[in-house]
Amino acid sequence: PTFLPPSPSFLHSESAMASLGGEPCSQVKLSIECRNLPNMDTFSKSDPFVVVSIKEKNGRWRELGRTETIMNNLNPKFTTTIHMDYYFEQKQELQFLVYDEDSKSRDLANQDFIGSLETSLGTIVGSRGSCLTRALEGAKGANEKKYGAIKILAEEMNAGKGDALK
Repeated sequence: PTFLPPSPSFLHSESAMASLGGEPCSQVKLSIECRNLPNMDTFSKSDPFVVVSIKEKNGRWRELGRTETIMNNLNPKFTTTIHMDYYFEQKQELQFLVYDEDSKSRDLANQDFIGSLETSLGTIVGSRGSCLTRALEGAKGANEKKYGAIKILAEEMNAGKGDALK
């Protein structure tokens, strides 16, 4: 697919006005990849997956979805995408938590935490090509050499069109 930079014309698209309550909104899918992740395993490479959450009005994080686990890979390109509504007039804070899978349990306490990124959907969409790349943050702050990096691409989902936000 071609990735085009966002433009004001997107705000006036049909899907933008098809929201509940008349608030401009569109469906987007987030594609995620990581690079240079640290190796958390002793006898093999890390088995990374990403948990994506959105901050609720009460300040709590609510999980939107998870990527698949990619075994033995420090530069994963996840095929599982996260689908969500993009409300143009609201700040939607997102959290991306990268883990190394150590057990088949869905309980994150059973996994090794690699790093995280907190950003807003507007920041991703407003980035060049609707694609944001940032260093992951760990216990000692954001540091790409120590924790790796995450890349998030936002694409508008309209019927039959694979256009990025434009």
